[in-house]
Amino acid sequence: MNRTARDRRQYAPRPVKRIELDEPQPLRKLLVIGLALAVAVSSLCYAVSQLLTPSAGWQTIDYSGSELSAEADFVLQYELGKSSLGATAERKQLSLLYAGALEEGYRLFTPGAEPAPGEGTLHTVNTHPNEPVAVSPALYSAFAQLEAAGSRALTLAPVYEEYTSLFASSSDAEAAAVDPALDPDAAAFTAQAAAYAADASAIRLELLGQDRVQLHVSPEYAAWCAENGVVNYLDFAFLRNAFLADFIAGRLSEAGFTHGALTSREGYIRSLEDRAAVDYDWNLYAPSDGSVLCAARVVLPGGSALVTLRSFAALSGEDAYCYDDGSWRFAAIAPDGLCRANCSSMTLISPQHGCAQLLLELLPRFQAEELSFAGLSAKGITALACTGDEILTNSPDLQLNDLYASDRRSFSLRVLSDSCLLSKKIPGFLAGSPGYLILHLLQPL
Repeated sequence: MNRTARDRRQYAPRPVKRIELDEPQPLRKLLVIGLALAVAVSSLCYAVSQLLTPSAGWQTIDYSGSELSAEADFVLQYELGKSSLGATAERKQLSLLYAGALEEGYRLFTPGAEPAPGEGTLHTVNTHPNEPVAVSPALYSAFAQLEAAGSRALTLAPVYEEYTSLFASSSDAEAAAVDPALDPDAAAFTAQAAAYAADASAIRLELLGQDRVQLHVSPEYAAWCAENGVVNYLDFAFLRNAFLADFIAGRLSEAGFTHGALTSREGYIRSLEDRAAVDYDWNLYAPSDGSVLCAARVVLPGGSALVTLRSFAALSGEDAYCYDDGSWRFAAIAPDGLCRANCSSMTLISPQHGCAQLLLELLPRFQAEELSFAGLSAKGITALACTGDEILTNSPDLQLNDLYASDRRSFSLRVLSDSCLLSKKIPGFLAGSPGYLILHLLQPL
């Protein structure tokens, strides 16, 4: 029996005291919210600015300009932070100058580009035959370099136009239809165009001085061009980007930007460095069984220019075409209108010459019946040539590192004297082989 008495009182909640709270004013609420938002936005802006602010060191300089420029053909790598401007201001100023040089250079050296008001360009010369015209000093200088080298490469414009169609072909049948080596009509057109291009009485560019020129075109050649739909009498074609590299580098250097390197898609490289102690590390690649291997590394001295001609395409989009049988058609057209080369690739390097001057020195050597480096050492030019798995050079001081070697394949280096000739003529066209080498900028050392 439970002896504890049960408490029968009814329980109820204790009385609640109601306390009135003062409500803050609406304006105070808005101020607090606004302050919080301001802090959040400021933090976000700071984070974004930190991401977008360029840091000092090596950077790729982006192009921001019109679509009509040579931007797709060049890459500018520059070491920011060497000036008193600061990396952000330096990059902005450099980008604007680079864009302007790309656009102006494109107008000057591209036959189809419309000139700016009052500007004398290659288009101006082409559209005013047999008339004296004023041209840009940079274009006049380029014409003078070609004349000094004895080159008539510009007059092969109709031939370059035919090869442009060949390079854009999507099948062997399409390519063969415009190939002067395979199609009789294409061969006849190319032979006639090359004959006119070599004839100074048919076409000749006269330098009049004071940045004035006159393109002399005979009535016969003018009629032939009209009959065959030829629009341009002169075209820099594959030489264009060598002159453009010098032009752009000159503009940047004149403005005090001297800590970078400019690279074109063809392999024309122009260092802006004025410090001989700053070298660059360049990779030397070679195709191998459908892939690419690094055959060696080349040290390019600071302040140097480099040009390369190849009898193959290194990258997609280059001016070349490969048939299913492995034979190539490439952009370095010989004076007879055909593709000729005595090696897989040839490269010239010099701290004393620009890209255009080196290319004009290289072109006849690349197309000659015999491979020769004669006279280059005396001009301060280092030469490289690839034939099969052998790399030839005229310089015992060439810094070539990490030469590729395996059980299946090895590359070797051989130094040739200036008097040495290698008879390695490849008539007409150079077929594909595993010994092709290409040069690409990797990074500064």
